[in-house]
This record gives sequence, structure tokens and C-alpha cells, in this order.
Amino acid sequence: MSEMVRDVVKMERELHKTRRQMAEHRHHRDPQWDLWTRKVNHYGRTEWSDHFRAGTIPTGFAWQGAPFGGAPGGAGGILDYSYRGTYLRVVCDASPHFLSRAVGSYADKWFVARVDTGYGSHVGIRCDDGTNNNYAEFYLWAGQNNCVSVSFTSVTGGGAAVTDNGPSVRSDLPHVLLLTYNNGLSTFYGYTSRESGRWDADPNHQIAIAWVPARIGLIFRLTAGEFSSCCDLFYNEFV
Repeated sequence: MSEMVRDVVKMERELHKTRRQMAEHRHHRDPQWDLWTRKVNHYGRTEWSDHFRAGTIPTGFAWQGAPFGGAPGGAGGILDYSYRGTYLRVVCDASPHFLSRAVGSYADKWFVARVDTGYGSHVGIRCDDGTNNNYAEFYLWAGQNNCVSVSFTSVTGGGAAVTDNGPSVRSDLPHVLLLTYNNGLSTFYGYTSRESGRWDADPNHQIAIAWVPARIGLIFRLTAGEFSSCCDLFYNEFV
């Protein structure tokens, strides 16, 4: 092989390498791919879809009324279905906001959501019996100094709320939360996911229930400040 041919081959290899690196860079910077491809398709679930890319909520879901505040947007609240192109962004007012749909089958089903939040806010998954007397909430919340944690709060029979706080998680990444119901044990379990695609279970994130699930969806609450919470996607099996 002549020296000129070797140089051409070398240049073609370098060009191919550069193009591949540029493609990978665009892939990881494009918010429409983001964790969507790296996370959800990691499990091969091709039927999952980003529910907010069309700038609206999916069929069957609705913002719930009292004791919730309906759709956010009043008294300083913000509701944006297309924040940065693909995110549902909520800034709560004084009321919590619950985007949910009726539960159909709940035996051994699960609900997954990719979420992020700022100081003084929390966002997660809530399932209840159609009232505020019996519910389970698994959520991400942010305290001072951008300390982000995952917690599980439950209420039974209209009694006092019981909260189990899990470990702190990285504050610079969105997180995927999964709430699943084990029918044999009548128990909800909460899981969080790492960027690698591995699900982690915390033993505190579970609750045995004696009530029948009637609604499930995304819960947004404000505890301090006026920072926003976001949801990129969710998928619901409780249908």
C-alpha cells in the first residue's frame, strides 16, 4: 500500500471517528433523547411514550379538584406543558395539585415517572381511594443547599400522615420513580432508578394497605419558596 493510500485511509478513519463523536454529542445533548433513550428503552418497552411532547396531558388524566387545587396557574402558580420542549413544568400555589386518572386493574401493576424538582417543592406518584383519607405518595423533594431526597408518605383512615425519608440522591440529575402494588401482600413498594438503569429498593419505601386503589397519577406540592417541579414522562399500568 502506497504512503498516499495509507494517508487517505487514515484520514477516512479519523473523519468517521469525528462524525461518530459528533453524533453521540448531539444524542446526549438533545432533550428529546436525554434519559428517555438511555433509560426507558434500556428495558425494551417500546410502547412507552413521552406524554407531554404534544404539549398536553394524556387521554384519561385530569387535574383533580378539592382538596387539590385543580390545574396549577392561579395565585402565582405556573403550568407549562412544553417547558424546554418536552417537560411538564409546575410551580405550585398554596394548594397541592394532583394529575390523575381512575384505576382499573391494580393487581401487581406499576406506575413510573421521570421527575426533577427544586428547593421547597416535591413531585412524585400518588395513589388513593378517591379521597384524602387513604393514600400513598412516593416522591422526590428538595431541601436547602439543593439536598434532594426520596420519601414515602401514607395516610390510613384519615389519620395522621406517616412519612419515611429515604437517603439523599444526586441533585444534578432527574430521577425515575416507580410505585408498584403487590397484590398478594396488599403492599405498595417504591423504587428509584440510577442512570445505569438499575432499580434500587429502600425497605422504608413500602406500605401495606386495607383500602382499594381508585386514582393514581402525579402529585405536586410546595413547602417553601416558589421553585418548580418537572416531569418528562410517565407510564401507567393501573388501567
